[in-house]
Amino acid sequence: MKIAPPHPAPRVPARASATFSANLDAWRFILIVLVVLNHVLIMQEDVRVEGSALERGIVALTRAAVPALSVLSGYLLVSSRRIELLDLVGRKARSLILPFLVWNTAAVLLLLVANEIWHFWPEWDLARQSTYRLVNSLTAFHGAPGNAPLYFLRDLFLCVLAFTLLRRVVASAGGYTVVFAVVLANYVLGFDGRIILRDTIPLFFLVGIGLHLFPGALAACARWTLPLALGALAVLPAWAFGSTWWGDPSLLEIGTLVVFAGLVLGLAQRLRPEAWLSDWGRGYSFMIFLSHWWTLRFLDLGLRAMGAPEAVFDALAAPLAVLVGIVLAQLVTLLPGSVAAAVSGGRVAPGRVWWPRLHEARS
Repeated sequence: MKIAPPHPAPRVPARASATFSANLDAWRFILIVLVVLNHVLIMQEDVRVEGSALERGIVALTRAAVPALSVLSGYLLVSSRRIELLDLVGRKARSLILPFLVWNTAAVLLLLVANEIWHFWPEWDLARQSTYRLVNSLTAFHGAPGNAPLYFLRDLFLCVLAFTLLRRVVASAGGYTVVFAVVLANYVLGFDGRIILRDTIPLFFLVGIGLHLFPGALAACARWTLPLALGALAVLPAWAFGSTWWGDPSLLEIGTLVVFAGLVLGLAQRLRPEAWLSDWGRGYSFMIFLSHWWTLRFLDLGLRAMGAPEAVFDALAAPLAVLVGIVLAQLVTLLPGSVAAAVSGGRVAPGRVWWPRLHEARS
């Protein structure tokens, strides 16, 4: 079964399209760093109640990074060349599901072993575990995995399957509108507790598909960069100073995510980052994403054990998580080919040393 390309549609101006494609790797790295910053803040349980206006505003800003990544993923899926369905499934399983299982299993096993020695989290003691909870922690077949951010990889894989099968349907304006209405209803009605996908990822993945099918919307993001930036500034005070918070779906929430995702798309078409930033996006972003959650968790535990103030964690957490991801990407290049492919989803190859080339690009 061949995946047919969508019907021809008006194109984004060639210059803007080329800039956007060239910038995707750089913006992927920027968005991953924003994800790390978001998780640094939300790990502090009191930030929702007692956090400063600045902290709450930054949480709202960085929270939009995952939807923006979903938009980019949807856009790239439709932009890909004609491909056999089974080949696509196999490729995405190797690049998304395999590293999800490898890193999630490693994290859960490390957590269980460390917890049996030091008893950080009593609820994770093996004596209290059921087979159901352990299997779910490893596979996330119902609920979050042990390595929580990796949920994104599993949901992304399911989005690829679902929207690839619906590709002919969403290629028309009418079909796209119907599918979008269904996905939006899932978001608004909060069905994600009863179906396998969380709500924001398929919604913004479909938005990314729409940007390719109806490229005038992508061009509009570039034309409206200034209004989008002003809109972002306008909604931030509602999160920073208001009583609202991420949780129940609301017009404010979806509006905020749409504004920030549109702003990213506009900036990606207008600004051309330095070449080294694109190299960092290709070489390091995925490994930073895979490893950052447990880097943050164990740093938090270590600093608490030493009695360090929370300000130390705030200052060290994000740079350390990024650095650990960079080091791990380097170490993966030393592994045998099949192991390196499983660990990195095929993104880092044996003997592929990133640092010298990056150093040369910077100089």
